[in-house]
Amino acid sequence: MENSPVEPGATAGAQLDQYEVTLPKAAHSVVISLDAVSSGKRRNDVRVRMEEPWARPEWELASDEPSAIGGEETAPMPLSIFATGVATCFMTQVRNFARQRGFM
Repeated sequence: MENSPVEPGATAGAQLDQYEVTLPKAAHSVVISLDAVSSGKRRNDVRVRMEEPWARPEWELASDEPSAIGGEETAPMPLSIFATGVATCFMTQVRNFARQRGFM
């Protein structure tokens, strides 16, 4: 497939390369580790671990695309997961603002 990030001939379940990015140390660090695998036509399974500042148990998240674009509809679309993340982050900040102002 043209412009596909997956090598031609790659098989489902192939482990993607891991990359490490080093940024300058901030006053507050948040470290989240992800292990992602392609596990279907368009499905991706991700293991997520929050490591700093609060170590949490890991959890799994999956995404898939609609059948109209080659997926199998076995999980939410990546775009809907992204939109959910933006909405929930925004709502957390609204809640924090309301608490600081005494509305809650």
